[in-house]
Amino acid sequence: MMTVTATGGAPFVVGLGGTLRANSSTERALRYCLGAVARQGGRTRLFFGEDLNLPMYAPHELERTPAARELVGALRDGELADSGVRSQLDMLATQLIAFARATWETA
Repeated sequence: MMTVTATGGAPFVVGLGGTLRANSSTERALRYCLGAVARQGGRTRLFFGEDLNLPMYAPHELERTPAARELVGALRDGELADSGVRSQLDMLATQLIAFARATWETA
């Protein structure tokens, strides 16, 4: 379900899209924005829908799923773009970023 656009050594923007529901309006908006980045020569990666359905972050659990490791790796290598929605997504985005930061510290 991830979308990747590779264009050499250009900037790399990681998008965390919408909700856990595929094809949400926020996911479509983020796709549009990442498309603009790609048209300007940037590299993009979009995580959306089931890509964001990760286990809750637990600092005492050091084992990460393959999907979590892939997300953390992309966040480590790129610039983060989120959908800008400020409601339930805040909790999801907060969990994803906490998950990523903790994984960076223990990697």
